[in-house]
Amino acid sequence: YSPGQVVSPRVRVAGLKVFTDYDNATILLWKQDDLNAFLLKEYRNGWQLAVKTVGTGSLEMILKAFEFIETTDPKVINSRARLEHVLFLTPGQITRVKHLGLIPSIQTNHPGDLVGEQDIEELIAREPQGSAFPYRSLVEAGIIIANGSASPSFYVDEPNGAPFGSPIHLIYQAVTRVGNLGTQPEAWMLDQTITAEQALRALTI
Repeated sequence: YSPGQVVSPRVRVAGLKVFTDYDNATILLWKQDDLNAFLLKEYRNGWQLAVKTVGTGSLEMILKAFEFIETTDPKVINSRARLEHVLFLTPGQITRVKHLGLIPSIQTNHPGDLVGEQDIEELIAREPQGSAFPYRSLVEAGIIIANGSASPSFYVDEPNGAPFGSPIHLIYQAVTRVGNLGTQPEAWMLDQTITAEQALRALTI
């Protein structure tokens, strides 16, 4: 495929997704120099880069890679490169995301949806305190975020009510952090809610 390639009247190749971590961030798939070189090459090839990150470790590698690219081509900060999923960010990383013009692609259904999942609880315990799902901090930093559902990720058969991943449901979950099946959020999640208007902007810009 080539950047922007039109496959059919309804399908266009929008960008290149690059995976950096696996198994809930327990496995890193790259060495720093290799990631630097690969992202620089594909950026020069004209791809809009969408780089998948779950933990702060892989995010750190991504930030270093884009900082490396910036030394070669400062225009990279205008390329609308995306951070796919980006569940964990520290305050220092948020500052660098802002500088580099990176767009966090978040899922407002995830915080509530993942409550009680053993591997997620273990992941939260491993990551820096306060770094989980910091959507309000991103908005307050003036960072443009892209909101989506990543559905279907967890369930196939949906109960009656708002479909998983529906825009109205995602806005509701941004404000309340309630899970897809009505799971109530843990108290710490409520410090990082965003408003309905902020969630709507993230879904439509």
